[in-house]
Amino acid sequence: MTPPDHRRKRPPATGVNPRATAARLLAQILPEDGQPIDRVLTRENADDVVRDLVYGVVRYHFNLRVVLETFLARPLPASEIALQSLLLVGTYQLVVQQKPDHAVVNESVKACQALKRTWAKGLVNGVLRNIARSIHAGQLAVDEFAERSVDLPDWLAQVLRSELGQEAEAVMRAFLRRPAMVLRVNTRRISPEDYRRRLEAAAMPAHALWADETLHLTKPTAQESLPGFFEGQVSVQDGGAQFAPDLLRAEPGHRVLDACAAPGGKLFHLMERYPAARFVAFERSPPRFAHLQSEAHRLGHAGAVDLHCADAVTPSPAEDPQLFDRILLDAPCSGTGTIRRHPDVKLHRNAADITRYAAAQLQLLRALWSRLQPGGQLLYCTCSLLSAENEGVITAFLAEQPDALADDIRLPVGIPRSPGWLVLPTEEIADGFYYARLERRLP
Repeated sequence: MTPPDHRRKRPPATGVNPRATAARLLAQILPEDGQPIDRVLTRENADDVVRDLVYGVVRYHFNLRVVLETFLARPLPASEIALQSLLLVGTYQLVVQQKPDHAVVNESVKACQALKRTWAKGLVNGVLRNIARSIHAGQLAVDEFAERSVDLPDWLAQVLRSELGQEAEAVMRAFLRRPAMVLRVNTRRISPEDYRRRLEAAAMPAHALWADETLHLTKPTAQESLPGFFEGQVSVQDGGAQFAPDLLRAEPGHRVLDACAAPGGKLFHLMERYPAARFVAFERSPPRFAHLQSEAHRLGHAGAVDLHCADAVTPSPAEDPQLFDRILLDAPCSGTGTIRRHPDVKLHRNAADITRYAAAQLQLLRALWSRLQPGGQLLYCTCSLLSAENEGVITAFLAEQPDALADDIRLPVGIPRSPGWLVLPTEEIADGFYYARLERRLP
């Protein structure tokens, strides 16, 4: 899946009020049962100005609401989500972006017409002007606002503080930063050295991280403008997601299963690192499976992996019944480690969701363990920071599975867990990821 901040750049549409467009899209995203930000922006083909406004409001959503509610005489009804979103856009531009207040106020008032809320022009004008006056009077410290560490629902902030201790504040500050752009060179198509030369020739400086094929691009760009992208020479993949081949080494002839394969970054990285292994992949979502197939063709791996649109828990009788030497379980999770990349996660998750995810993760582990060869290894990973989905799941599984053993692992970034390892999003080049490696004991 294309990271949201790295899509093809689109110029602003002429004659369209970007604040009105952003407010209309935010009205689809902000409710607790709202749609994912990336899906909405892609479906609506949003330009860069609108994207920046939408991402900005969602990143600072909780703090912006506090400011806005201070200046509203009474709460807006739930039916006026588009109008509330417009006020949040204006508040974001005044408080975080520190745009000239006359332009923000005037254009926000004009946006009322586009939203068919002409009756609200006076309200929008008054609220935003009062916020601007408060900023000029020093009553609203914009510099402090931009540095606040917490823009999370209370339940999530409390869990992070409890579980991460002194790391929690830095993690919550990191959620407000834009994600870095990290690349994975397809070593089956080009060497990392040659690809770096291609980047240098295109005036796109990058430097290698912990693996030669892992490059941090100094200045993010649209992935389609990367040299060799359409030839399959490179993919955009977060740095924290690129540890799988180091933790799940495959020997020639090994059968390797990726149980929840889409969008395919870890699967194809494993294939590029261990070309003599044999790969099988499951993905139960038809749209995500179609994307997986497309990526396999782009990268030149289509003929080297057996892809199945299937559920890893209950595969169909047509699936290969043989056991696997290596299994990758990149389990569906809350995504709390990726909030800076997908800030809508903090809007759309609640504490009850974490319990449901943990139960599903444990079910996946149980189902896949029976498909692992004795002596084989299973790599469990999530993009969650929460122990209930990470070491809690692994500990529960180990307690009920006497032939399962957790290996000690260590990575160049992150902190140890018991068991496993947690990569923190305080690293510029990595989202939050959890890894645990299990070995099935020989009889």
